Amino acid sequence: MGIVLYTTNCPQCKMLEGALKNQKLDFHTVYGEEEIIKRGYHSAPILEIDGRTMSFAEAVRWVNSIGGGSDAGR
Repeated sequence: MGIVLYTTNCPQCKMLEGALKNQKLDFHTVYGEEEIIKRGYHSAPILEIDGRTMSFAEAVRWVNSIGGGSDAGR
């Protein structure tokens, strides 16, 4: 599974990154607004999993489902 986190280091970005680390998921991080805009995204964070993109809320739900309901994003 290929996981990419697009981040600007905003509070939500940091929260999602922490949740991914807590679940011990292997992911690649792409930093910066330029790269996010270049990819056609209009907000951050964006989580991309095997080509499927998720907004912050969707990503938090996904991470929580893996961990059995951790506190990320609550």
